[in-house]
Amino acid sequence: FLFISAPSPLKQQAYALPGEDVMLRLTPVYRNLPLQEKEKEELKREIETAAERMMNKLLFSMRASLSDHSFLESMDAMEGTFREENRRN
Repeated sequence: FLFISAPSPLKQQAYALPGEDVMLRLTPVYRNLPLQEKEKEELKREIETAAERMMNKLLFSMRASLSDHSFLESMDAMEGTFREENRRN
């Protein structure tokens, strides 16, 4: 349960990356929306927040349904994925 209560900075990306990924995928659509910049920024924040909440729910669900060992293995795998992603960027 340590991950959920006190995540490392790298593991905190598990919350943020889905929002960032969604926005990257939606950027072509987002840019062409007939909205003012302020409205676009608000929409962007709402989409990112929704994706982060979804990831949070997923992590809590995983924590509740997996053994401690399996959960920690899953978190280690995610952390490795985020490290690889950071190296590419």
